[in-house]
Amino acid sequence: ISASDDLTVRVWNYLEQLLTQPLHLKKAGISSLAIAGDGNTTVMGNEDGSVYLWNPQDQAFSPAIQKHKGKVYSMAISADGQTVVSVATDGIMKVWNRKGQSLTQIFQTQAEELMYAAVSADGQSIISGSERGTLILWNRQDKSFKQIFKVQTDEIRSVAISGDGQTIVSGQKNCTLRLWNQQGKEISQPLQELRFIVTGK
Repeated sequence: ISASDDLTVRVWNYLEQLLTQPLHLKKAGISSLAIAGDGNTTVMGNEDGSVYLWNPQDQAFSPAIQKHKGKVYSMAISADGQTVVSVATDGIMKVWNRKGQSLTQIFQTQAEELMYAAVSADGQSIISGSERGTLILWNRQDKSFKQIFKVQTDEIRSVAISGDGQTIVSGQKNCTLRLWNQQGKEISQPLQELRFIVTGK
């Protein structure tokens, strides 16, 4: 799935063939998007802070189901499409279901500006990265920090979490990839000297 400056969203296969008609937006371009494992639900965050659901198969497009006070930085959705996470420039991370109903309290930290997020397949573990190089593992059930660990001083540009929630990946502005377990310990040597900046966008 791709979103472009011409306010269109397109769905492709690996042969670069369009699978559906493009979705044409009327205002505010898409700043982040994510797709569920079944391919039937796409979540999109806008530059104006709005969040939408779109089903590429039947072209159903929901009204805004959530609203941030700033541009949406990052969107994530669990494999089953039931848990959605959004992070915006207002420094807040929201967790909700596909109907736009809040699943837990709003996550916010005082010292860190959250930038990017990813959610495990079961929707129970959420990993977020900050501009100060900190990874935060959240537990949705008890509404608390599960683990906080410092990557380094360099800004985190992308995060991912494995299907079982046991392995975390972070990408830094200094072109480094790192693998972590849930206890905040690196489980391999960093992949360094990449020829590009790792980014989730």
